[in-house]
Order: sequence, then structure tokens, then C-alpha cells
Amino acid sequence: MKETLLRILSAVLFTPVLILTLILENHLYFTLLISIIGVLGLFEIYAMLKKKGYSFYLPLLVPLTLGVYAYYFFYPGFQKPEILIGLILSLILITSFMVVFKKDLEKSFINLSLMLMGLIYIGLMWGTLIKLKELDNGLKHLLVLIAMTWFCDIGAYFTGKTIGKHKMGIVTSPGKTLEGFIGGILFSLIAGFIAVRLTHLDFYPWLVVIPFATIVGDLLESLLKRFTGVKDSSRMVPGHGGILDVFDALIFTAPIYFYSLKLFSL
Repeated sequence: MKETLLRILSAVLFTPVLILTLILENHLYFTLLISIIGVLGLFEIYAMLKKKGYSFYLPLLVPLTLGVYAYYFFYPGFQKPEILIGLILSLILITSFMVVFKKDLEKSFINLSLMLMGLIYIGLMWGTLIKLKELDNGLKHLLVLIAMTWFCDIGAYFTGKTIGKHKMGIVTSPGKTLEGFIGGILFSLIAGFIAVRLTHLDFYPWLVVIPFATIVGDLLESLLKRFTGVKDSSRMVPGHGGILDVFDALIFTAPIYFYSLKLFSL
């Protein structure tokens, strides 16, 4: 009961900050918010991996990740893609050069792979929110995305807690129940339908993918936590854990929403 109360309280306190940032419709403020959350997420991943004996070079990865956010901010239409490609190649080349001088080549190669994963996961995928915000009706699309993603998480959590009986047998998250899975999908679709009505957008057929993507995003972070042997990514957000515990699903749903919108609906 205490954990549930903390989860609700922290959501109530955090949500107005996010909504206020969105309502201001200031791309710079929103980009700064996304950047702060992204950097905090990198530090959480670093701390988790370090417990397992792995790591990545934060003084290199943080600036490159911020470079991705800056690219998304200044070039919303993917102009000058060579800048983005250059950032990714810089990470690969510099870290590859560093690996050459390490004695434990196997571990160094894993660390190199983890750095690339960090840039893709926190930089390219999470940063997609910046590009989504800059579209026509970007604010409305963000509200639909956030509503569907968070209500999937909320629905799955409370449905699973109250009536969940049938375990799904997922290794990375053994507590997941079939009832919670169905509840999350239903809550997400209902929230999406209400959100598109309020924002006067269309309920695109591909929106049904969002709750499933939300669940996959949550399971991927569960995989990382199980691999590193931690319960929460950190203790930054009471009742939730860390930044990654709050935004793990949104990291995954943001690029799916954005590219589905660009490919099928614009």
C-alpha cells in the first residue's frame, strides 16, 4: 500500500512539470527537459552496468548524446544527415581506438557495444520526442503518446495488483500476469481514444501497436535490471525507482509513434 501511495504521489508531482513544459510550446525548454532526463538515464545505466563489472566512458557518451539532441532540435526535417552519422561514427572510431590499448579485449568490446547501445537507446530513441514535438500538431501528438504509454503502465500495474492470478512466465519479469497484460492494453487504448477526441486528431489504426510497444519497452528495461542484479534503476523517483523506471516504455514508444506517423499518416 505504501509503495502504491508513493507511486501515485510522485506521478501527481511530476506530471504538472511535464504538462507545463508541453503547454509552454517552447521547443528549447522541452529539448532541455528531454536532455536532462536523457543524461540522468545514462548515469543510471552506467551505475547498473558498473555493478556487473562493465562500464562505458561517460565523458565521451554524454556529449555525443547531447549532440544528437541538438541535431534533432536544429534539424527537425533530418536536414544534413551527415551530422548525425558523424556523431555515431565518432563514437565507434574513438571507442575502437581505446579498445586497441586494453588488455582484456573481450570485456573492452562488450563495453564498446554498451556505449553504442546507450547512444541508440538514450540518444536516438529517447531524443525522438524532440522531433515529434516539432511536427505540426506536435504537442497534441505528444499528449496522445504520453497518455497511451502511461495508462498502459498504470492499467497493467493496478490490474495485475488487484486481480492478477495467471503468471505469464516471462523470465525477465516473472511477476507479470495475463490480467495485467490485458488491463494495460485496454487502459492504453481507452486513454488513446479519449486523447484523440480531446485533441481533435484521428485514431490511426497503427495506434493499437503503442500498448504492445509499451510492454516491450518495460520488459527491455527489466532485462537490463535482471542482468545487472538490481531492483530499480535508482531511487530518484519515490514509488517508481529511477528515471529509466519511469520513462523506459516512452523511450521505446516514441520512435514507433513518430515514424509510424511519418510513414502512414502525414
